[in-house]
Order: sequence, then C-alpha cells, then structure tokens
Amino acid sequence: MNTHVWQTARPGDILTRPKALFVHKGLYLGWGRVLHNTPERGVHISSIDEFAIGKLVTIVPVADDTRTRALNNVNAGIPLPQPYDFLRNNCEHTVTRLVADHPHSPQLFWWGFGIAAISALALAYRANTR
Repeated sequence: MNTHVWQTARPGDILTRPKALFVHKGLYLGWGRVLHNTPERGVHISSIDEFAIGKLVTIVPVADDTRTRALNNVNAGIPLPQPYDFLRNNCEHTVTRLVADHPHSPQLFWWGFGIAAISALALAYRANTR
C-alpha cells in the first residue's frame, strides 16, 4: 500500500501516520525500512507496510545536517534496544532523540497542556456557579 514511500523518501526523513488521537512517527532508513517505537515491540526496525498498518504514510523531509545526525545516531546504536514508555520513551521521543539529540514529545506536551487547561476552566466554571 505505501510502497511508493520508499521510492520518494530519503534516508533520515521522518515518516508519520495516524494513530488514534496521535500521530505515529518513525525514521526512514532506506530500502523500505523504518525505525520506530511501539508498545508491543519497543524500538525496532520494520518495513514501511508494517509501520503503516494500512494507513497513509506522510513523509516529513528534514534538512541534510539533520538527516546526517539522525543516521549517524542510528549507526552508533543510540536508540536500540529501548522499551516503549508512553511518558518517557514513545515513538516521538525516539525520533527526536535521533534527529535533535534529545528526546521530547510535543504531542504529549500539547495533549497534557490541553487537558490541564480544560480542567482549570472546568474548576473555574464550577467555582463561579456556586
């Protein structure tokens, strides 16, 4: 289904696909292989079709220096093996560790921020209606 991706993505590009309320991310290694992190297998390498699980894969091109850094980190074995942890080592942490040398998860941050903001608004509303 996503076999065209390996023909247009360059090694070091970030691949994404929908996953429930989040976006699943992986690093394209070339030759149809993707390094990513899942709850079932932790950090591992799979085919694009395994990464996609039948969903549309989007290519996020990265700058050449970022591509080189990410691939050098993969070759140095930095991400392997590491188990999945939703809060500290999810797919986005894995990709940002490779491309930016420090793990972070903007999606997790914004979901947490949104939940905190809604909770604060609900508490303020409740306090004002008493």
